[in-house]
This record gives sequence, C-alpha cells and structure tokens, in this order.
Amino acid sequence: MFTLANVVRIVVLVAANWSCAAPVNGTERPGRWPSDALTRIRDVVFPMATMASAKTRSFEYLQQGYAFTSLGEVLEQNYRGADAIENSSFQLKLSAWPLESPLRAALHDKRNSNSIVEAVYKALWPASRRTSLRLNDHKSLLARLLAQRDLYQTFWLLTVARQHADPDHQRLAAESLEALALLIDATLFSEVDYRALVALRSTKIPSSFSDTAHFTLSEDYLPGPVVGLTDSWVPITNRGTPFRHFADYRGRSFVKVFWRAPYLPKTQLEEMRAQIYAKYGRNLHAGAVEEPIPKGFEAVLLRTIPAMLIDGSLRDSGWPEEVLVRIFKYPRSTIDLATSDFRGTLFYQYKLTRETLLKDPSSLGLRRVRDDDTQFFGFFGDTPDPINSYSDTATTMRENCISCHSETFYGFSTIFSFERDPGLEFGSDDNRFWKELSPGAYRLLTPEYEELTRAFPARQ
Repeated sequence: MFTLANVVRIVVLVAANWSCAAPVNGTERPGRWPSDALTRIRDVVFPMATMASAKTRSFEYLQQGYAFTSLGEVLEQNYRGADAIENSSFQLKLSAWPLESPLRAALHDKRNSNSIVEAVYKALWPASRRTSLRLNDHKSLLARLLAQRDLYQTFWLLTVARQHADPDHQRLAAESLEALALLIDATLFSEVDYRALVALRSTKIPSSFSDTAHFTLSEDYLPGPVVGLTDSWVPITNRGTPFRHFADYRGRSFVKVFWRAPYLPKTQLEEMRAQIYAKYGRNLHAGAVEEPIPKGFEAVLLRTIPAMLIDGSLRDSGWPEEVLVRIFKYPRSTIDLATSDFRGTLFYQYKLTRETLLKDPSSLGLRRVRDDDTQFFGFFGDTPDPINSYSDTATTMRENCISCHSETFYGFSTIFSFERDPGLEFGSDDNRFWKELSPGAYRLLTPEYEELTRAFPARQ
C-alpha cells in the first residue's frame, strides 16, 4: 500500500512558498512570473525528498557485514533482505532532481490529484499568457532536451491527475496543460538541430570510466553501447512487442538491450540464444535455466532520451538516462562476497544527473549508483514505483536488483529480455505505443502525446 500523502504535502508546501498570493481557488492567481519557471516545475514534479514507508532488512545485513559461508546463507539473505522493518519509515533525500516523478504513485487518488494539479498550476502561472512565455532561450541543445523531457513528463502527470480531480481542479489542469504545451512547443527540434544534438555526444567512453570489464566492482565499468560502439554486441530487439521498461515509461524513453560473450563470435551467440529459447520456452525468465554462462558474459540495458521534432516525430537522441549492466563472473552460481549478489553477478548502474551533463557533456552526465546505495523497489530507484513494486519501501540497489533478477536464479534466466521469441524477427502490427514513420522516426500513440500535439499552436 503506497503512502505518498507526505510527498504530495511537501510538493504543495513548496509551491505555496513561491507566491504571496492567496491559495488558488479559480479566481485568485499568483501575481508574478517566476525567474526560472523550469526550476519551479522541477521542484514540484521531481522533489528531492520522498517519504519511504519503511526500510528493508537489507540495511541490517549491511550494518552487520557480509560474512556468508554458503550459498544457502546467501539465498536466505536474498529472500529476507527484502522484508520490511517495522517502524522504520524515513525521508529519502536526494542530491539532485530524480529522473522520474514520485507523484505518479499518487495520481489515482482524488485528494492527491487535486493537490498535484494545484501545485503545478502555481508553478506554471502565468505561462498560459503567451506573451509571458520566455522558455525558448535555452543556452544549449542539451538544456533544451532536458527541458523537453521534464515538461513532457509533467504533461503526462497532469493528464492523469485531471481524470481523478474534482471539476474545479480539472479546469485548472486544462489551463496548465495548455501552458505546458506552449512550453514544450518552444523546445521542439528542427532537423538541423536534432542532428547537431546527436553529433554532440562523444563516441568514446569518458576517461573517468573503464571501457573494459575486469570483474571488479571497484572500477566504474561503462560498456561500448552507451556511446554507440556495438560491433562485438548482439542486440535484443523488441521484435514488435515493447520492452516492459519501454511500456512502463510510456514511450518517454528509448530502451535498447545488448549482450555479448567476448570470447565467442556473434553468430555462435545468436545460435545459443535460439537453442536456449527452444529448450526453455517463452517463460524461461520465470524458472532456473541449467545452462553454463559463457566466459565474460555481459548484458546491458540502455535507456536514452527521445527528442521531439517540429514535424511531430520522435527520435532517439542517444543521450543516456540510465545504464544497467550485469556481468557474470562464473559459468554457474558460486559464492563470492566481492560480487553484487554474492553468487557471481556484478551490477553496474548509472543514472543521468542534469546539472553534471550541462556542466560537462563529455561526462555523459552519468553518476554511479553503487550496490549499497538506497533505492526504492522497481525500475525507477529514486522514487516509488507502483507498477512494478508492492510498496514504497526503501532498500539497497543490490536488493532491488536481486529481488527481480537473481533472488533464486543465476545466469540466463535473470535477464528478462531473453523471453522475447526469436521467431518474431519482423515484429507485429499490434503496437499501442508507437507508429514507425520512417527508419528511426516514430510517432507516439499514447493519449497524452496525442493531446499534446493537438494543443500545439498553429505555426505560420
């Protein structure tokens, strides 16, 4: 059961402190234009403080130290580490705006939806006056890209909150959606700007990372696909069905998955994958796969930021939002306390920090999330994930990954992307998320994207 009332209260208090005007009631409005509207929107939609209902026992294991002597003890930790500790709620504070909004977990409640609508409205006003709109003067293409992603996520949040709000707040939400459409319109890329944006990204792994895996968590290993180097990697395409990650982000991110075994040719890897699928079936991720892992086996999930263009298409900017890497040290599960799951798997997770990217684009803006760093369960980590998690319990990154991918299994079955049927090579026409306009250019089919494009002002 999610308990996000405190999150919403924090957001409303932040918004209330911005203006001396009376609370929004449909007639009285904040009387001044903010000096930085985008910052105010981010403070509302991406707050850096979120209440966690409890800590998990993974923190107890962390405090006690890891001294497992058998795989049985490791499995017990993997099971019990996810259990909540009574009376251990706390406020999780971040050093930067999270990439996903914690407000998404409160959207289906009328009271919370009203509060969210009101807070965003206060942050936006008077953006709905077109003469007051001044968000188009972004200092760089990257600043425009980041503004676009955050504004569009805000647009989606409001379309959902409006459905559950009372009539007065539905009207405020409609005004805010109009303002957001104007702000997003100011961020759209021309074809020339889009190509320049893509060209900005380096094709080399930044020097602060290691481009070679040495089976140690002490180094910040970043694989080649992050910068487009995929010669030795085998892509796992969506094959007509959106990756679960892509679906949960509602098309607001591009998701690509690659894997490799450095000592095997790509043709042999493809054959191995087909054989494993034929042997274990569509649900191979739901059971143990008794197949030895090739030496040096790696898998990487890369989530990148889409760019919206003036022509209505959605393109992949190539700039990473998140990188998830899994490396298997041994052919079969082996107790090893120097690995992330204590049985041979190493986790590397990196997330975008907006300020870092703008300050130094060559860094890709990526920060390492380490095994024992605090996270919520689910895809998002920094914020509660009501779709993929049963609670807003806080845990460690290690336990978050283990709970989905290696609680009891090791190896192939812990990589969900293997469930894609290799026989569906040419995909399916049944796709409710996007329509391919041309190679690499898509149009989102989600209701919020359709509403956004209808709201764009007519261009001369």
